[in-house]
Amino acid sequence: LIAALDASNWIISGKEIWVRVLGPGFQSFTQLPKNIEYLGWRSQIETVKSLRGCDLLYLPYWFSDKFKEEAINSFPSKLVTYLCAGKAVFCHAPIYASPSIYLSENEAGYLCHSLDPNEIVRKISEAIEDPDRYEKISENGSICFQRDFTLASMKKSFDDFLAIKE
Repeated sequence: LIAALDASNWIISGKEIWVRVLGPGFQSFTQLPKNIEYLGWRSQIETVKSLRGCDLLYLPYWFSDKFKEEAINSFPSKLVTYLCAGKAVFCHAPIYASPSIYLSENEAGYLCHSLDPNEIVRKISEAIEDPDRYEKISENGSICFQRDFTLASMKKSFDDFLAIKE
């Protein structure tokens, strides 16, 4: 992502790009100016509030064959938080990765299956240049959250799995 942003001088489709980083640690080395805002660790409520102030939520995933099994079989909790925020997700992952499949099946995210900086910029451009599709993807993500990840919906799925009738 950073190489793609550097190649585009942090401007894509006429929009200045900023990266907001939330988490306990972050290290960045640069010889070029970067638009990075580091917020450190935040509570879940603060995190969702901060994410709602973003335009596109970046979800990177393993491309290395060394982590192919993990990419296929794990599902990032970060994605659930992103869907809760109600903003479009930019999933940067192989086509076989679980978040890629989930977002594709639900038309709930922008998908980039390449490490090529030009392709990354092209995919980010799609989110900027088509506001109607952006709104639809954001809306679909919110629908996914309500359907699949609230406490009530997860309890129902678990009960259905166990064939429990109320």
